[in-house]
Amino acid sequence: MTAGKKGEPDLRNGDATTVMEYHIGPHGLRWDGERGAAFTGSFAYDMDVAIGAAIADAQHDQHNGLKVSICIQQIDGSCRHVWP
Repeated sequence: MTAGKKGEPDLRNGDATTVMEYHIGPHGLRWDGERGAAFTGSFAYDMDVAIGAAIADAQHDQHNGLKVSICIQQIDGSCRHVWP
């Protein structure tokens, strides 16, 4: 695997062995989306809208051959898997 930015898999190689994790976490009154450990720039004030935005982002990686996973950060720090 060739590393891309910040240790992420190189999308040009279609590295399907790595799962790209998307996390949705509370930040004040809003829900922020993260891809790996980086803020994606997407956020919403409604959790369901944030999930929809994360799914749309994840589908791009899935189309490029990556395995993806989306989870919501819980209050205790654990993650609840929501998609796929």
